Amino acid sequence: MQPLLVPKKKAAELLGISLRSVCYLMAEGRLKSRKIGGRVLIATEELERFLRHDRMDPIVPQQAA
Repeated sequence: MQPLLVPKKKAAELLGISLRSVCYLMAEGRLKSRKIGGRVLIATEELERFLRHDRMDPIVPQQAA
C-alpha cells in the first residue's frame, strides 16, 4: 500500500528534484502541504496532481526587494 502522506524529503525524491525546490514550490503555492504536529507532509495525490497539471517552469527563488 502506498503511503497517503510523505515528508518533504521523500516528496523531493519522488519528484526527482531537490528538497529546496520542493520548499520553493510550497512557498509559491504550486505544491500544497499539510502540517501535522511538527511535521510538514505532502499528499501523494497532490504530487500526482502537480505532475499532471502544473507547468514545469524552472524553479527560481524570488529575489528580496
